[in-house]
Amino acid sequence: MPAPALSDGWGEARDPRRGRWIAFAAAIVAAGASASRALWWTPTSGLLWLSAAATVAAAVALLLIDRWPALGVAVSGGLAIVALAVHPVPPPFALLPLLLAIARGVRHGAVWWSSGIAAGSVLVPLSAASVFGVRLLFLPALLVVIASAVTLAVSLAVRTRQDRMERLRASFEERRQTEADRERVRIARELHDVLAHSLSSISVQAGVALHLADRDPTRAQDTLRDIRRTSTQALDEVRQVLGVLRGEEAAALAPEPDLSALPELIRDAERLGLTVELDDRLSPRPTGTAQLAVHRLLREALTNAARHAPGSHVRLSLRWEGSEIVAEVVDDGAARPVEPSSGSGRGILGMRERAALLGGTLEAGPEGSGFAVRARIPAEREHE
Repeated sequence: MPAPALSDGWGEARDPRRGRWIAFAAAIVAAGASASRALWWTPTSGLLWLSAAATVAAAVALLLIDRWPALGVAVSGGLAIVALAVHPVPPPFALLPLLLAIARGVRHGAVWWSSGIAAGSVLVPLSAASVFGVRLLFLPALLVVIASAVTLAVSLAVRTRQDRMERLRASFEERRQTEADRERVRIARELHDVLAHSLSSISVQAGVALHLADRDPTRAQDTLRDIRRTSTQALDEVRQVLGVLRGEEAAALAPEPDLSALPELIRDAERLGLTVELDDRLSPRPTGTAQLAVHRLLREALTNAARHAPGSHVRLSLRWEGSEIVAEVVDDGAARPVEPSSGSGRGILGMRERAALLGGTLEAGPEGSGFAVRARIPAEREHE
């Protein structure tokens, strides 16, 4: 899912250079108008030319803000204040360099410098009253202060909105990445549950078939038929997992394995050469989600026993302890030589993750001459 396009509130979300040059062009227009005013003003004075020159310099200094925000705001804003303060009747558009310096300073993070320039605009009405001594000019000059204050307030509000949108965007991206990671882990766990069990079974059965090929061809053929059945079942389960991932309704409605399949699970383990002793005191049964988790845990534990302790005696027990299911799979060690294993340990990791998803725990490690897997999973009992 792509991140939403979040505007920054300044009209520069896609191309910040565009806003820079628009601001510069507007300031140059204001500077040109100010210079024209000085040229045609009668009588022309040095202060008018100073105002025009300062306006032009303020417009050019706006380009500094993108690279050096504090310096750009200080130079451009300061020159703009000088230009307005020394002009007896500054035209309205002569305000542009000052207002743009304030706005773009906030935009680029120089908030305190922009605030200082806005506060410094109070020099304009003071100059109108003291330098020129014309009280009628005080009110228009006071509008410079008001315009500066309004520009600063609006710029700060937009900056706050921009920061909030950036935080939302970052939060969305983080949440999207977390969900994607969680989904990848879920897919990997489901595929591991299906493929690791089936492929391990096929590997063990193939070894048995090779061992019996010359001694007992009939049993070897039975083992090959078991391999075919296991591989067909694995393909069906993989198709079901892929169907769920694609959102196919038929796959989503397919029944999930539960503890009613426990006898079949034991038969599969015995086909792999294990001797399984069942102690099932889990009555009443837990709800469906917990049953699926326990079924997958037992299947993985039995498969591991067949791989790493072939021919061993396995005790499988299920019981309630309070509101928790306790599932144990304990083998007594290999009854025949074990071929070197290329196991990665992901099976135990996957079992721990599956137990943790339901708020449970899983312990696995050597016990006596064998290996033990114990899981505790909180669950609700089915109504009897």
